[in-house]
Amino acid sequence: MISVTGGAQKFSLKQRLKDVFRRGLVKAAQSTGAWISTGGFNVGVMKHVGEAMRENLSSFSQKDKIVVLGIATWEMVLNKEILINHGAVSVFKG
Repeated sequence: MISVTGGAQKFSLKQRLKDVFRRGLVKAAQSTGAWISTGGFNVGVMKHVGEAMRENLSSFSQKDKIVVLGIATWEMVLNKEILINHGAVSVFKG
């Protein structure tokens, strides 16, 4: 498991550092079979993880696909009412 964490704040990286991060992350995950875990947002370092995966989709063969999990808090899920109303989620009221 490779856990990529950081603040959910917009920040910029120089192109060279961005390229090194993205290539290194993909190579590390492919060569070890590790899963990648993030906070599930499209901002900050988590956005760079998503962009790295999108940029390298065409290079993934069936045997070296990468699993990426974005785990966000329930409060941050958009349109969660649809999930509740269609029975996809059980809501416990305590």
